[in-house]
Amino acid sequence: TVTGLVLKWLTGESRNDSSSRFVLGDGDLDIENICNRWAAGRFDTGVFKEDGWRFTTKVESQYLAQLYATIG
Repeated sequence: TVTGLVLKWLTGESRNDSSSRFVLGDGDLDIENICNRWAAGRFDTGVFKEDGWRFTTKVESQYLAQLYATIG
């Protein structure tokens, strides 16, 4: 089992200026819990790394290729 997650946020300077991070985790992981911890920790990505999540590429098509390769 693998859990894929796309973190997307606005920079606050513009409605059109957004950033995305693509994350994969092994197993059936609790997305709500990790996102709440991420927000409570002032959006420090270290909470994902602490729980074994892996940040992948910053390119969506490459992330999807990695996700599909993992799940077969």
